[in-house]
Amino acid sequence: MTFKSFIQLTLLSTFVIWGIWIFFIFTVDPVFAGLFEFSLFYLALFMAIAGTILSIAVAMRVTFHPNVILFRHVLVSFRQAVLLAGLVVGSLILLSQNLLSWWTMLFFVTILSLIEWNAESLARKKRSIEHNNDSGDSL
Repeated sequence: MTFKSFIQLTLLSTFVIWGIWIFFIFTVDPVFAGLFEFSLFYLALFMAIAGTILSIAVAMRVTFHPNVILFRHVLVSFRQAVLLAGLVVGSLILLSQNLLSWWTMLFFVTILSLIEWNAESLARKKRSIEHNNDSGDSL
């Protein structure tokens, strides 16, 4: 898959998911909705937010860092989009259950920050090992 087709597919999917989420807003009554409807609502919202953040983040990374391999832009942007979408949707779920407070939000942000820090540390370590293997003397 080329980078251009990936971006086109991501944008198309994101618009479709936003449409599905808006459809849920207008057709599902939250008073009579069950667990299945709420699960689909939050899943559609998660996917829509993640797709939107992914599209914006990739565009910004490609614009501001044109010399980096496109795959790395997509990989980092995808990871961060999923974490941020998880933060938003998780916060909304906690808020709907009256469980959201400043300390639960702080805990949630801390956990997601540690996940991102760990992922970035592992990626840097992997790049460092690959760089050292590539720069060694070969016979």
